[in-house]
Amino acid sequence: MPERPQDDFFDRYERLIVRAAEVGVVPPGGLTPGELRELLKQHGFAAPDDLERVTALLERCIYGERGDETECRDGAYLCGQLEDALPLPESPPAPSRLQRFRDWLSTHSQYCMIPLIAMLLFAVVYGVWHSSLSFFNFTATTSSAIGWSQDYLGEINLVQSVQSPSWSSMPSSPSWVVCNSDPVIDWQTVRHAESVGMDLDTRHDGIFKSRNEVFDPPLGWTHRLIVYNRVNSGYHFLTDGSNMHSAQGTGDADARIYRADVEVMLRPGETVAVPSPTPDAVVTSATTSPRVTGQFTKDASDALYFTSSHDGIVRLRYTLSTWQNYSFAALPDVPFQPVPTTLPDNVRADAQVVINAIGGLPAPTYAETVRRLHAYCAGFTVGPIDQSKRERSMFLTMALQRRGVCRHRARSFFIIASGLGIQTRLVENRRHSFCEVRLPDGSWRRLEFRLDASEGPPSGDSTPAYRAEVSDSSFALPYIVIGLVGLLMLVLLGSRRHNDIAGHIVTASRPSDLSNQRARRDMRSHAPGAATASLIELVRTRLIEELELNPVPPYGLPAACRRRHIPDQMIQRARHIMEADLNALEQGAELSIIDEYFWDCLRIMYYLQRMVKTNESTDRH
Repeated sequence: MPERPQDDFFDRYERLIVRAAEVGVVPPGGLTPGELRELLKQHGFAAPDDLERVTALLERCIYGERGDETECRDGAYLCGQLEDALPLPESPPAPSRLQRFRDWLSTHSQYCMIPLIAMLLFAVVYGVWHSSLSFFNFTATTSSAIGWSQDYLGEINLVQSVQSPSWSSMPSSPSWVVCNSDPVIDWQTVRHAESVGMDLDTRHDGIFKSRNEVFDPPLGWTHRLIVYNRVNSGYHFLTDGSNMHSAQGTGDADARIYRADVEVMLRPGETVAVPSPTPDAVVTSATTSPRVTGQFTKDASDALYFTSSHDGIVRLRYTLSTWQNYSFAALPDVPFQPVPTTLPDNVRADAQVVINAIGGLPAPTYAETVRRLHAYCAGFTVGPIDQSKRERSMFLTMALQRRGVCRHRARSFFIIASGLGIQTRLVENRRHSFCEVRLPDGSWRRLEFRLDASEGPPSGDSTPAYRAEVSDSSFALPYIVIGLVGLLMLVLLGSRRHNDIAGHIVTASRPSDLSNQRARRDMRSHAPGAATASLIELVRTRLIEELELNPVPPYGLPAACRRRHIPDQMIQRARHIMEADLNALEQGAELSIIDEYFWDCLRIMYYLQRMVKTNESTDRH
């Protein structure tokens, strides 16, 4: 209920327009004060003096003058009586199920719009992601030397002394599916990691220093970073920096393609370990930001390194090709033959104690030996060490009590396997520890120790070889099309509904406009600022057209109004509308300010309708 009698009068007057248009007694253009007077006279609701008084009140209100409370209440009462006296409109036919569904959707659109937009955006992103994977995998496997240009990444200028003969210059990496780069890997971290020892903190598992994905396709926690192939008498595991050789090469159609994205802290002349997927991986292309000169190398343990003369943090993106079935190669059932391994005497003696405790080692075949030892180490449980059963070394204490997390399982396996004569490497990264064993054919096989003993070790015989799957872009295309079309329809529907709501608030002179007007009233009650801002835009356009104003400030409003003899009160209302801050209204304003703009718009529209009718009548005469 409006707070002011004058607002109540305007509200009753607008409702009267709706009813008159429904029954067809109002010609196009609305209900002018003169037509209101004729309707009141026709239905005998007021004496001639009352008719003139109500008509004069309406005209004064349109011009911006305020009537007293008694006049406004009388006007509202007469408009309400006339509305009730007009015949009822014909009952519309019963809506169909489709129409009822549309009505329900229109009523509850505010609840379903956000989930719908989220689903459509997900469809677009999902489709683009799959299409990009398909495109990048295809281009990388067919040609590694096409060399897509990247504005924000510079090509690496390889040092010629370590360059592979198959490269004349470093091929540029293709465009990227954006990965979350791993935290900065610096040369100091690598220096500290050149030697790690045993510990008895066996109470926590699954605590990673980084959870970002380095590779595409993702490898999770199984990428290679620091590789140890020796252990000293103090149970410190050591890296092998000997036999450094180039890690750069070219791929082919049979290679598996991986892409890495890391940030490295470089120091001039210092080698920095960078992730690699397998021991046989070679770098086929790379880019850096900023541009630096550098080289990729490997050591005797096939750990991958990057060296540069640059000083500072660099984002390094590189593509690798690999051919080995590193994770799921079958363990061969061939007779077990130990190979010479290097262990200090005290470490070998401790390893033999554990071998005797396990029993049955070595087994007749290579596969059975590895599986039996893997099952023993994978069965380590998370929990504190029993201090009452301490042995002469931390390794013996941990291995015999079978306590520990991934690093304890992998380090124990390395020592025991080396004691058995199995060539083994310990691999660790910022997330995980695991081992790789050399198969009789010279290739390497990764062994994982996250499984419980009850789940059994991976046999490798029945597990399919992992390969970077190439997504089918035709599968992803419908997601992109559906998502884009749906978003476009939402934009068009939203803009059309918004404009309709604003455009017919005061022009409901046809029965087909009535439902829109009611919807606009609902919108004004739920979002008064947005509805009033749209109405102001409509009134501005109408003022510019009718008064021939400039479309941009300064509008030339005073001169145009004087030419048409428009009253000062109406000029003030028009200036109020033309200078309104729409952004402030849409973001939220006091209801009193919104109502003032709303009623000013109605007054101007009624005045313009009256002015147009007067001009048309003058032209006819």
